[in-house]
Amino acid sequence: MNLTMSPDGKYVAGRAPIGDGNEIGLLLIDLEKMKPYSFKWSDGYDVDRVVWGNNETIVFIVSKWNTYAAGLHKLDRNKRKIDTLIGEDAAVRIVDPLIEDPKNVLVWMPEIIGGKPRIARVKLKGSAMLREAMEERLADTIQNPLLGSAGKTPDGDLWGWTTDGTGQARIVKRFLNDKYEYIYRETEKSPWSPMEIDPELWYVVGFSHEEGLIYVSGYDDKDTIGLYLYDLNENRIVEEIFRDPYYDYLETAHHHFHKGSLIGIAYDKAVPTNVWFAPEMQNIQKMVDQAIPGKANIIYDWSADFSRFLIYSHSDSLPIDYILLDLETKQLRQITPSRPWLDNSQMSRTQVLRYKTPDGLTLEGYLTLPKEGKAPYPMVCLVHGGPSARDTGTFDSETQFLANRGYAVLRVNFRGSSGFGKKVSLEPQFDILKMQEDIAQAVNLVADKGIADRNRLAIMRASFGGYSALCGATMYPDLYRCAITIVGVFDWELLLKNKKRKDQDYAHHVWSELGDPKEAKERFEAISPINHVDKIKIPIYVAHGKSDSNVSVQQSKRLVRELKKHDVPHQTFFREWEGHGFFDQRNSFALYREIERFLAEHL
Repeated sequence: MNLTMSPDGKYVAGRAPIGDGNEIGLLLIDLEKMKPYSFKWSDGYDVDRVVWGNNETIVFIVSKWNTYAAGLHKLDRNKRKIDTLIGEDAAVRIVDPLIEDPKNVLVWMPEIIGGKPRIARVKLKGSAMLREAMEERLADTIQNPLLGSAGKTPDGDLWGWTTDGTGQARIVKRFLNDKYEYIYRETEKSPWSPMEIDPELWYVVGFSHEEGLIYVSGYDDKDTIGLYLYDLNENRIVEEIFRDPYYDYLETAHHHFHKGSLIGIAYDKAVPTNVWFAPEMQNIQKMVDQAIPGKANIIYDWSADFSRFLIYSHSDSLPIDYILLDLETKQLRQITPSRPWLDNSQMSRTQVLRYKTPDGLTLEGYLTLPKEGKAPYPMVCLVHGGPSARDTGTFDSETQFLANRGYAVLRVNFRGSSGFGKKVSLEPQFDILKMQEDIAQAVNLVADKGIADRNRLAIMRASFGGYSALCGATMYPDLYRCAITIVGVFDWELLLKNKKRKDQDYAHHVWSELGDPKEAKERFEAISPINHVDKIKIPIYVAHGKSDSNVSVQQSKRLVRELKKHDVPHQTFFREWEGHGFFDQRNSFALYREIERFLAEHL
């Protein structure tokens, strides 16, 4: 739902299921009356990112299949009226809502006006533009394209813009000439120059209120990623702001700024955690935690005058509740639960599981046990995607779905998972066969403890998790009773060819770290389970969206042909108009009903 508060603290807005729940619409809640208003965009389209442009205007983009952006739009909170700012045939990304500039919003348009990308300020009082009328009306609606002294955007594939306190875009992350780099300009009219920090190792968090300083996160020759102050003029780290000795401070962390000053951060340990640098916020956090014990209470948004705060509060067994803290009345009020249809009494608890690998790494996983029955339980191992991603020990819908059906659920942060330091997350990030050993070791550990029934084990999930599911079936043919793979990768050489063919330059650059398939033929044969289907002894469930632009559906279609060739029992779930995952709720519900039947049959 991801609610965000208006600057005056009177409303919140966000994304929420609309009608039958098949589309994601815009949700507006009046905090005085606690009255919700919902707005649907159109069939087949979801409201994507939502920000406040000013007290009266909500700005949002919409997308199709969680992939294709379709214009820039606004909602007048008082008139309850939606208008289009940039035509829905244009891809637009919001760079900065420019709260200090209530008349404009800063956006990036990668494909517009004959393929001329630009970053621009868009007037919030502008009217709709369609492509055929865009050129002559551009100057009326879009101000100050911020193209730099050369009169154009920087060359290369641009991956992100960082703005300073005045709303000027001054740092860009790009991929050019097979190199990933940051470029920087001192002022709007200055030329772009490469920065010395490496985007492969460092992430630009934002500008400090002190001129010439920015916040960055990276290892800085330490064991874990920390948060640092970086001097742009001297090209060096000048201060360590924060570092956890066990968990990385990832770019997915939240950075709490107020008037240019960094007052706090939120990052993932086993669960999300707030760290406040401002004493006032430390006191507020303490008060909230005392009032709502036993839950992670993340203060993440507030009114401009710091009188009202938004909190999301949750635990391993309870989904997010959105809470309003009013300092003037000293009251905490629930705005809305994120999943009001769930019966919280049916949810299961999760425990942290840590174990050492034979080569000395300490890995972290999460074990959720069903409320009914007793050990040893049938167990499903859920493997996250990525592989440079991670699970946390917080509420997980897929985990609770399976636990409710009587299964223990194990989620493993294998080596290469992000968030656990240089030795676990960075150095082995392409050692994908060792990752499969980590997963199998965790499964065996839980079975050896008598928690899981060794004769009723399954492995499943999507993307790299789908790859790992098939690896489980080929590398450990006697460990699992069945495997479920969703939008999975099975042929790494084919993946690299597809990335290159689709001009996904950086994605191809990253995965080319695996080597050249022509020069490392044995390695690619070993890591590609499509070559080892003859070893499979268990039933396989294969699901894929036919419009997947990340991992081609040909991966799963080829797998099905190999399963048929080797007489491996299998079931399939292919759907038109779905991408890298299943975003149409009707398809998603149908898939999990089939998964439920498949597991019941084979476990």
